[in-house]
Amino acid sequence: PDTHFVGNVDVPDGKAETITNVLLQFLDYKNIDPATQLIGMGSDGAAVMIGAHNGVGVHLCRVAPYLVHTHCVAHRLALCSAQSAKAVEKFQEYQKTLKDVYKFFATSAVRYNKLREMQLVLEENSVPTTLKDTTPTRWLSLHSAVQAIFKCWPSLVDALGHIASENNNDSAQKAKSYLGRIEKYSFVAITCVLLDILPVITKLSASFQVENIDLSVVPHMVKSTIQTLNAMLQNPMALPHLQILTQDLEASGGVYKQHRLTFYSTANKRNFESAATQFLTELVHNLKQRFPDDAMHVLKSLDQILNPKSLPDNSAAIPGHDALDVLIKQFGITRDVDGVPKGPLFDAQVAKSDFLQFKYLLNSYKPQGPPEFCATFLTNAIYTTQFPSFAFLANVALTLPISSACCERGFSCQNRLKTANRNRLSEGRLASLVKIAIEGPPIAEFDFN
Repeated sequence: PDTHFVGNVDVPDGKAETITNVLLQFLDYKNIDPATQLIGMGSDGAAVMIGAHNGVGVHLCRVAPYLVHTHCVAHRLALCSAQSAKAVEKFQEYQKTLKDVYKFFATSAVRYNKLREMQLVLEENSVPTTLKDTTPTRWLSLHSAVQAIFKCWPSLVDALGHIASENNNDSAQKAKSYLGRIEKYSFVAITCVLLDILPVITKLSASFQVENIDLSVVPHMVKSTIQTLNAMLQNPMALPHLQILTQDLEASGGVYKQHRLTFYSTANKRNFESAATQFLTELVHNLKQRFPDDAMHVLKSLDQILNPKSLPDNSAAIPGHDALDVLIKQFGITRDVDGVPKGPLFDAQVAKSDFLQFKYLLNSYKPQGPPEFCATFLTNAIYTTQFPSFAFLANVALTLPISSACCERGFSCQNRLKTANRNRLSEGRLASLVKIAIEGPPIAEFDFN
């Protein structure tokens, strides 16, 4: 399947009803009938979008009765991480310190040059490390920020120390405050813990941001992530980076990379271990809560019906009857829209009668995953003619949005184009520029003649 940019329209306000009306007007302009052609909607999970009583999804379902509304899996994961950190005071303070330190250096070329100078003096890296900001909409930003802090921590301490001692102005006072925060044992220990935890979360996040996600990937990636975090939870102090830190501090009497850490004591180590355990517990809890086994039942049913790998080795035991019933309930019955019957989108009786033969056909493609099988199935005219109900379901499986990452990339593209110096771009001009940027050929291939 291909994802395309179709438009960028102005929304007068952020109310659910307004957003719904603008969407419906745009669909009408594109000659798309929401009652029978609007199948899936992915959103970031904001209350205005997924509200159970007055969200955009609820409003759209009144005119698009077959709509499947999914909360973007990447946004779910971002919320898991944010809420887990918010629940643990030490980790919340750590994130605030990261942002404060980044802002302190990013807003002053003089201060940033001092940091680079310290890195060159200490020869930490061949190329000076750049501090990274953490933003909730950029899902991998925390990992990058923690890695940067870990790499340049000694030079960061020295740079803040020099700035704090140079004079007694506001900049020096801030430097002194930030220096006190990053020299704490808990700050360095959290950095080490996150260096072991965040790669696990980052792998999950990256797998959710590919353009076309394999339906079967989501539950397995989530399960493996939870299992890995549970294993870490058994003994957080044994995590590799933290173990190295503990050994270095014990051997040196509290000195880390030639700097003595403050608040390093047996009691504070126990307090930190408790905080790390709480953070991991919250992370596992939030993952289970936001990715429950019974969530996304339509997506899971599509996977069970269209995934050759889901079939057992014993072909006599063909699963999927319950999954087919779920899909019939979603797409295979007539719905009422303003008193007018719509649908069904496929024939339930034909699907049931074709089911056994289709499953045996599916079995012959067992090495393939759902995307590969659906592509093979839909490009074969004989298959689509003989199994029309499953051709419809294959199209649905390939087009339902599991992630809204492509929309976020669209917003990023828009922000690159509509800057503070170009803030009077008209809606039409902006939409055209975004379409060229996203859909157009690379500049190297563009014929300017």
